[in-house]
Amino acid sequence: MTNRTTPHRPPLDHKGGAEYLGITERHIRHLAYTRQLPFVKVGGLVRYLPSDLDQYIARHRIDAA
Repeated sequence: MTNRTTPHRPPLDHKGGAEYLGITERHIRHLAYTRQLPFVKVGGLVRYLPSDLDQYIARHRIDAA
């Protein structure tokens, strides 16, 4: 048994990933299709890692002047 310092956050499907980002399922599918958002294939299913979604948010952050 390993001791984790961060809790496990399971991969999200299209709906969960879209809710996490506050966008539509159609838009998250578009971001994955155009390779703007990383995803994982589990069998034939597309899943989004919460850590990848956090990084996506951080990359698109615009700071105040």
